[in-house]
Formats: sequence, structure tokens, C-alpha cells
Amino acid sequence: MSSARIHVCTLHTRHAEVCLRFRRPGDAYLELWTTSGLLATASHYYKTLLASGYAETVPSGSKRQRSEALPSIEYTPSGHGDLAQPTIDWQDSDDETDDFLVERDWSGCTTTKQDAADFDYQQMETGHIKFAPIRSSHALPPDELATKRKASLAKSLKKMPTLPPAVSPKSVYRLAHLLERYELQNLALDSFASSLTISGAANEIFSPASLAYDKLRKVVVDFVVKNWKEVEATEAWHASRAKVASGQTEGGAQILFDLFATIDDKT
Repeated sequence: MSSARIHVCTLHTRHAEVCLRFRRPGDAYLELWTTSGLLATASHYYKTLLASGYAETVPSGSKRQRSEALPSIEYTPSGHGDLAQPTIDWQDSDDETDDFLVERDWSGCTTTKQDAADFDYQQMETGHIKFAPIRSSHALPPDELATKRKASLAKSLKKMPTLPPAVSPKSVYRLAHLLERYELQNLALDSFASSLTISGAANEIFSPASLAYDKLRKVVVDFVVKNWKEVEATEAWHASRAKVASGQTEGGAQILFDLFATIDDKT
């Protein structure tokens, strides 16, 4: 059994005294049980949070006896069931990966929550993480892209059933940034940079992630500056620039100004 597989099963059972709760639609929650030692060692964010007695830090003994089995969480895939789904503001969300893995019962363990956060906790202990290409690198319609992604996940799980499938570098970067995991941030940035394409760069430079995170934005700006003539000629660039001009892209005008200033400095 691989170290990653051992980790998936023991994460929820080995002296677990910290519960990570993931809010779902309505009053539903998904829970992931782990150890304070693992979290504090891997992340300054969690080290500070756990040491501060933060209100959301609740000892497991107040909720369940140690002899009791870890709680089983019912999961409703996105787009199915009666619960209203939360609005997704981020591109390259891993929600579709969640649905696929839960449908396949990938983990084989009590708690079935698997997303960028869960994959990050696995990476803390095993060192294993695999990144998926960003959506903009595929010049495909949304429905066709979703079908291709699902087929890719199925192929990956069939080939390596004990390892977690590829996860979005943008999702991982956001979480690694929150948890102050600098090495993982750099891995995600490198993967993000390697996935950028001429046709997709325009979408990425004005994306919510680019607007929110300076380092992600710098990666895209550097790519666009390096490939300016090709990017400028794409339909996607003209469409994105038109949205900025009409005020549809919040913060887009500043990005455009900074981009042109950088291009001028290079010429």
C-alpha cells in the first residue's frame, strides 16, 4: 500500500483531535478529522490558530468520545439534489473533482470530502501532489471540457487508484497562500505558469484569481509581456479588453494600465 493510500485512511482515524468543517448548502457540513501536530508543523496559520484558543477551535472530546467512530458525512454533488448550491466566484474550482471522487467512493474511508483542501493536507504528510492543466489551456466549449476532464479523472484513477488525482494549481495556490505554505505556493505557481497559453492568457490576466493575488497576476503579466504580439492578436484579448473598457471587469483597468507600462519599459 502506498504512503498516500495509508495517509488517506489514517488521516481520519489516527489520534485525530481536530475537526475541519466545510460549509455546504443549507445547514450541512462536511468534516475532516486530523491532528493538531500535523497542521501546526505544516502551517504557521494553523499553528497560530490552534494556539490562540480561537472560537472555532473545538476539542473533539466535547463532541464525541474517542472510542466512537468518526462521523460519516453525506455528500450531495454539485448540481444535484434539492439543496441550493453556493455561487462559485472562482474559475478552476475543484468542485467538479469533488463530485467525481464522491461518486466513485475514491477514499474508501469514513469522510469522503476530497477537494483542494483535502489534497493539500495529503501533501503535508506524503509530499505527493499532481496539478491539472488550467481550464483556459483547453480551447474547448464548457460542456466538452467537462466531459474531457471527467474522462481524464477516470483514466488517472484507473491507472493509479491509490493516489489523489490532479488538482487545479489556482485552487491550491489560494489555499497555500491562506495557510502560509510557501513551498506549496511556489509549486502551484510553477504549474500555473507552465499551463499558460497564448489563447488563454487574456482570460487569466483578468480572472478573479489574478485580481486577488499579486504573484499569480505577475506570472500572467510576465507571460503576456513575453508573448505580447501573439496575445494581442487573439480574439480573446480583444474581447477581454472590451469588457475592461465597458467597466465589466472590476480592477481590470489598473491591470491594463500596469501591463502597458511594463510593455513600454521593455521596449
